[in-house]
Amino acid sequence: MGAQFDNDELRQRRRTERNKKMKSEKRRQVFFRRILKAGFVLMTVLVLSAVGREVVIRYIAQEQETARKAGQEALTGGAGAGGESVEAADGSGAAGGNGENGTGGSQDGGSEGADADSSTAADDGTGAGGDAGTVDGDENGTGADGKSGSAGGEGDEAGDGSGDSADGSKKIPGWNAHYQKTGSTKKLKDQITSGHAVFIDMDTGEVLAQKGAGKRIVPASMTKVLTVLVAVEQLESLEQLDDKFKITAEITDYCYLNGCSVAGFAINEKVTVRDMLYGTILPSGADAALGLAEYIAGSHEAFVDLMNKKLEELGLSETAHFTNCVGIYNEDHYCTVLDMAYIMQTALQNETVREVLSARIYTTSKTKQHPDGLEISNWFVRRIEDKDTGGAVSAAKTGYVEQSGNCAVSYGVDKNGRKALCVTTNAPGTWKCIYDHVYLYKKFSKR
Repeated sequence: MGAQFDNDELRQRRRTERNKKMKSEKRRQVFFRRILKAGFVLMTVLVLSAVGREVVIRYIAQEQETARKAGQEALTGGAGAGGESVEAADGSGAAGGNGENGTGGSQDGGSEGADADSSTAADDGTGAGGDAGTVDGDENGTGADGKSGSAGGEGDEAGDGSGDSADGSKKIPGWNAHYQKTGSTKKLKDQITSGHAVFIDMDTGEVLAQKGAGKRIVPASMTKVLTVLVAVEQLESLEQLDDKFKITAEITDYCYLNGCSVAGFAINEKVTVRDMLYGTILPSGADAALGLAEYIAGSHEAFVDLMNKKLEELGLSETAHFTNCVGIYNEDHYCTVLDMAYIMQTALQNETVREVLSARIYTTSKTKQHPDGLEISNWFVRRIEDKDTGGAVSAAKTGYVEQSGNCAVSYGVDKNGRKALCVTTNAPGTWKCIYDHVYLYKKFSKR
């Protein structure tokens, strides 16, 4: 009986010890779970804090850059008494990233705003004598009244009669001879968010509306309109469109190092000239543009020489000069919105180039690297086609670098069959750029 009692007591003691161990293990597990939970919460807080800090820093930097650009515009394009002021962008909906299109580039996440058609362009009431109060600076930087202006036509259009040509016609600094400013030309201000703009009746050459049209701009990837025009004009026959070119590592490295948007061709991929033409325009592919340059001229540098010769042929060499076929920023890579409009007008006269600029979607040829080809698209044409423009916009090329903001050149026909060209730069977002074009096409379709 005593032995039985001892065994019961031993079992009870073991049971008690086992329960203690289990409770201790449970406490340990609860403790570790709490530590893990606390660590997770702390990590989440740190990550969110870092992200929030980065967002705030980017926002502040963006606002500072907007203010800096506005100040710079005020200094370089400021007006005399009663002159045109440059409207500063509010920075809302600014594009992120480097590219200029929806594929591999910046794509504004802002929602589509309401059509700005209810806003009307202010008529400044000036007659054929020119806009009142504009900067008097001439191309050499000195105005008729002795005030200093910006060199190279950086100042606004002269309205005092200075710069008249021998035949008595008005010669406005920074304006090419292809388009005419009239007494009914609207001076745009805050009706659009873009910093520079021109809207042209393509049939008559009349400038219907403008905003700093004679000022030097950074064309960004709008450059590629001239790239494809020069490339096609250099072909001996259209049969060469099926010729193949091997994409090199140097081309892809150039794109990577300069943060360019690309069509997506791979190293050693053999692509056709036709594929490179569409790849240059629709996704704004630098790889395609560089491939065209090397195929046509043997080197990028030699091709750029051909581009500048074309600018001279078009009568634009006094106000336009390009240093690359891609649109990468360079101090010596510039033109005006008027120049870009005429480049676009000339390009549209070439049937092959017009087809490329008007394409919505294109699939490249099948290759070893891309057995199904690459599907590429012109996001500007696709996004504006369902907007109320009073007609149809059928061709366009976009652009974006930090110095240019979001920009685009487009061609459209209104409901009465009248053709128009529109060029804008320095919009603070991709959708804002689109809606500036929508506004201008819609407004002037009612004329």
